[in-house]
Amino acid sequence: YLAVERILSGTVLANSGVIVRELTRFGRVPKERITVMPNFVDTEKFRPRNESERRAAKAILGVEDRHPVIVFPAWQGLAKGHVTFLFALAKARRDGALRNAIVLFAGRVRDKLAGSVIPRVIARLGLGDIVRSLGAVSDMPALLSAADWVALPSWWEGGAPPMAVIEALACGVPTIVSHAADGDERLSRAGVGLVVPTMRVNPLAEALVRADEMSDADRLAGGARGRKWFEATAS
Repeated sequence: YLAVERILSGTVLANSGVIVRELTRFGRVPKERITVMPNFVDTEKFRPRNESERRAAKAILGVEDRHPVIVFPAWQGLAKGHVTFLFALAKARRDGALRNAIVLFAGRVRDKLAGSVIPRVIARLGLGDIVRSLGAVSDMPALLSAADWVALPSWWEGGAPPMAVIEALACGVPTIVSHAADGDERLSRAGVGLVVPTMRVNPLAEALVRADEMSDADRLAGGARGRKWFEATAS
């Protein structure tokens, strides 16, 4: 693929500085031929919702407003960090947090290994009462309308914050992501959301506890910071 790109393409598009470095180092694409185009979303569909809209979105999902909702928007595969998240979630609950939380896995099962491992981990950790697997979701704006937080503790990503994270920030939903999902450190440098070490259970559990203990005002302020960052850099 990279060889074809070098021969046929006048301009190569990349969505982050990390991808630029990979293209120049491993693909040997001349830097002057690379144009950086950040991920972008439809701002009419992905927009902040008010509290009444959020409650209505939760009701459609059969979730009472007293339950904080964490959306995990990614295909189910080991690289997306579902297993790390589940162990961190279990630890946070042992520490007394997230007792009323509902976690929604939004994404199809990517491979047989993940399809076998993830349900077993959920059962082993006793999380079957709060973790729901929705499969592929066609209306992400509607789902994000119900979210209090979005989590994506990926083991690996391609550099820039993934589209799922950009969409959450566009909706004013605060995020919990790994360093891998913030590969170019755009979020951590801007103080947007909670960024934790990759593949580390304890720091992720601590972030979940922190999110659970955050007041509604602070949570909404965090979401507003994310939206402001999105408008300044990604829209």
